Amino acid sequence: MVLNQKTILDNRLRNDAKYYQECFSVGLKYYNGEVFEQNYKKAFMWFEKSAQGSNINAQIMLGCMYYEGCGVEINYEKSFFYFEECAKKDNKQGLYFAGLMYREGQGIDIDYKRAYLYFNKAAQKGVADAYFRLGEMYFDGLYVGQDYEQGLELFKESARQGYVYAQLELAAMHCHGIYVKKDLKEANKWCEMVLAQNNEFYNNVLKENKILEIIKCESYQ
Repeated sequence: MVLNQKTILDNRLRNDAKYYQECFSVGLKYYNGEVFEQNYKKAFMWFEKSAQGSNINAQIMLGCMYYEGCGVEINYEKSFFYFEECAKKDNKQGLYFAGLMYREGQGIDIDYKRAYLYFNKAAQKGVADAYFRLGEMYFDGLYVGQDYEQGLELFKESARQGYVYAQLELAAMHCHGIYVKKDLKEANKWCEMVLAQNNEFYNNVLKENKILEIIKCESYQ
């Protein structure tokens, strides 16, 4: 049973850490529409209460909501503020999201060096997406020297850890011979990983790029 607001406020007097965690839990229930009817504005309000106690999960959620305009107007500066606060605490999600904003210059000036350092830290903490972003930086020569081989290896590491966009990129690269020698067997391997997700959107990406069609047709030639 969800604690009512009076109980939560009473807990604040006894245990601040517990109070801020309970605020986050209530916010998450409003955000996901679990127990309470989904209400992003109320979720935002409870996350703000929780973030006042430096709850990292609440700060991440506020960063995401400001970024997406969910329950509040889009504000990249405030989004970056929360992600950067978490990054300073070495939080892997904070590092990753702040890294993205440094790379794109959203809410902060573009800083490819900081983006690279943050992605690298996040990758070391097991964020599969971060390996992919590092790979992009090597392919594009952002901060680091352009290195397709290193970029490819980072894409593969990201894909092996389950990041579907890396799997899609590798399937397309090997199917069309982009940056690598055309290899339909290798393309098919990554396609199978994508298809295993059983996600209509990802499957449509494969179809739109004619990857499955090319593999099927050329395999019989």
